[in-house]
Amino acid sequence: MKRLFPMLLLVFSVGVGAETIEWKGGTYVDEVVNGGFFKLFSDDIPHGQGTWTHPIGTKYVGEWKDGKPWKGTKYDKEGNVTATYSEGVKKAVN
Repeated sequence: MKRLFPMLLLVFSVGVGAETIEWKGGTYVDEVVNGGFFKLFSDDIPHGQGTWTHPIGTKYVGEWKDGKPWKGTKYDKEGNVTATYSEGVKKAVN
């Protein structure tokens, strides 16, 4: 019974970690989730805290949920805030 708990932790933690991946034309750095134990054939996607940067310099910084911006801020290439996200809903900043 003492060995069951560590084994369960290992099984449920497989597939989650901090990485740098090429994703949707840009570079994403930090927490990702991949198929792991439950989705053996899926690719890595942003999930958790992280930063996605497009080659032209725009970026999104914040929380991701299943590959979608969830709660964070989008910036243009000069570093100006262009939008915010709250619970997956985008709000443009004028």
